[in-house]
Amino acid sequence: MRDVDVWQAALELEWRSDGTALARSPLVLPPYPDRITDCLVRWAGEAPERLFLTGPTPGGGRTGLSYADVLARVRRMASALKRRPLSRERPILILSGNDLDHALLGLGALYAGIPYAPVSTAYSLLAEDTRTLRRIAEVLTPGLVFAADGAAYARAIAAVAGEGVEVVVSRGGSEATVGNPATGDAGGAAERGAVPRSIGDRRAGQTAEGRKAGSGIAGRAVTLFSDLLAHPLDPELDLQHAAIRPDDVAKILFTSGSTGAPKGVINTHRMLASNQAMIATALRFLTARPPVIVDWLPWNHTFGGNHNFGIALYHGGTYHIDPSRPIPAEMDATARLLGDVSPTVYFNVPRGYEALVPYLCADSELAHKFFSRLECMFVAGAGLSQAVWGEIERLARSTVGDTILMMSGIGATETSPSVLFTAREMIGSGAVGLPVPGLELKLVPTRDKLEVRVRGTSVTPGYWRQSEATAAAFDGEGFYRLGDALRFVDAARPELGFLFDGRLSEDFKLGTGTWVSVGALRARVIEALRPLIRDAVIVGVNRDDVGALLVPDAAMLRALVPDLPEDAPLAEVVAAPAARLALQDRLERQFTGHPGSSGRIARILVLTEPLSLDLGEVTDKGSVNQREVLRHRVALADSLYADPPPDAVIVAAGV
Repeated sequence: MRDVDVWQAALELEWRSDGTALARSPLVLPPYPDRITDCLVRWAGEAPERLFLTGPTPGGGRTGLSYADVLARVRRMASALKRRPLSRERPILILSGNDLDHALLGLGALYAGIPYAPVSTAYSLLAEDTRTLRRIAEVLTPGLVFAADGAAYARAIAAVAGEGVEVVVSRGGSEATVGNPATGDAGGAAERGAVPRSIGDRRAGQTAEGRKAGSGIAGRAVTLFSDLLAHPLDPELDLQHAAIRPDDVAKILFTSGSTGAPKGVINTHRMLASNQAMIATALRFLTARPPVIVDWLPWNHTFGGNHNFGIALYHGGTYHIDPSRPIPAEMDATARLLGDVSPTVYFNVPRGYEALVPYLCADSELAHKFFSRLECMFVAGAGLSQAVWGEIERLARSTVGDTILMMSGIGATETSPSVLFTAREMIGSGAVGLPVPGLELKLVPTRDKLEVRVRGTSVTPGYWRQSEATAAAFDGEGFYRLGDALRFVDAARPELGFLFDGRLSEDFKLGTGTWVSVGALRARVIEALRPLIRDAVIVGVNRDDVGALLVPDAAMLRALVPDLPEDAPLAEVVAAPAARLALQDRLERQFTGHPGSSGRIARILVLTEPLSLDLGEVTDKGSVNQREVLRHRVALADSLYADPPPDAVIVAAGV
């Protein structure tokens, strides 16, 4: 394995008389800055010409900004934001996804001490209605709403930008106003010529003086992003930035949780900075040379917006924005970017690696570019399948003659995010590692599991304007209830760390009184039925055996029945003998391999109607919400146990 400097496994464990354990790292958390934007100031001074950000332009190209470039624009952005009626009570709402303007606005808000909230683009572009966006706006009460493309986000803007809320767009406004329509600020017209057209894309031939306020998006006036970037510097800005306190609110990240109702997780400046110091103690190689990161993960999620973007900023690295998602229609663009840039560390979720592996297999030059200087890969979310893991190792050996360290961990939006990291000794799918320094875990016996709770500098103080949810999230000692369960890799050697043991809220009892560990069983059935399914919803409360509603991989199922037309309904594909036989065979193998009723799936039904984002059945990041699927598909779950079962249900022969 390629040699890379990461932390060594170590753990301090203290057992209480009631069976509860306190677990912490023996390492000391190193000093960290008061504000994450202090890192931007540092690197702009120490390495002003080093490339910080690259991203796509509206014309289809790419452009880049150095640390000095970014700081100059961020200071102008912050000066413009300080002139507006924005505050903790009236923060900034960002509707659009990852791009350079989003980055500059977010950093500008942090520099100005104004909280901001990036929200999922799915709520604006994919949802059938805007109910979730409206709920978020009601909780947030924004004073400014930003979208890169005003035309594309017109419906969303109309839903969340009420009277008195300024709307800012990079492009797509029919007739943009000059500066802030609420204050009449002209936005520093004399200095606008210095703003490059690749950022903020102003209409050719128009000057600020020549444009007039008009009927912008949805009949309202809007402000051009480029006007914010052209604002004259506030002479007091840097002093005001230095006065921002570590526990002031930096950003608000909305997470749906298990109920689908949006909750705004408060992220303070201390949380963001201290968690980066924690990450650096585990991924020690980050301090040796500036990291190079290629990343698609959305900034409205803590993994992309706090963890990955934060690593680049904290260590003076380069962050290349990948505008694609790991789906077939967009992976060509990801492959092209990785063909131009060799990352030194790569972060992704399992489906991202699954989508990338076929490209690496098909293109040896791409594989060499990808692995050539890669020090570490990290996988978050659900466990990466051993098959994909093995293929990545094979590709690395055949390309660069060595394997690359794969690490994992566990975290949450409420912990900004990292709580545990694996070490070199903990290689294998399902391992989540040991607690990072600065955090303390409390492991509470719950049923036959250990519920994990966490306390420390990177843990949220609570949910935005939701006192009841905040109170319920913490125990009497101030530990945040993560909702996950862990188990020791080896109870006799606790320093080897922990394995993920599922979400406690998902577990249930069979009619026999036996508990079903949904997380472990779900992972087992997904592995057993790959590549024909992508996910599974576990069913069986008070039943004699466990069933599953399966989220199919439609392309893989269709490949089994080539005689059917390409546009044949999915229900017809699933009912075809070849597809049914393949599913039955995989079901039988996992059923006979696990003798206990709580550890195997006895009956399955493939979902042929897509999961609904609006109903909360699937989250904006593509993960399945088991509780909401079961709530909205009661009849389908019940049909698994009908006697006789309907034709669409497949039952293991031994039942």
